[in-house]
Amino acid sequence: MLCKDYLKDPRLSFQAKGMIAYMLMVSHGTMTREELAATSANGVSSVRSTLSEMEKYGYLERHQNRDEKGRIEWEYSVTSYSVKDNAL
Repeated sequence: MLCKDYLKDPRLSFQAKGMIAYMLMVSHGTMTREELAATSANGVSSVRSTLSEMEKYGYLERHQNRDEKGRIEWEYSVTSYSVKDNAL
């Protein structure tokens, strides 16, 4: 069963809580920013802001990869608990 600590964290917006839930449900916690923007009504700017919020509070880690053309691509991994502190 999945830990749901993020739902109780008052520092997170409802948008961040929803994005964490979506990423954990659909992709086992790993997606690119473009994939997230393509699957919602939110634009890339809104997704970027929400990802920053999640990273700030320890629910998201960024991983740098290169695509087949050598371009940098960021992959985002989320957890259902904060890895930075014991906020709850």
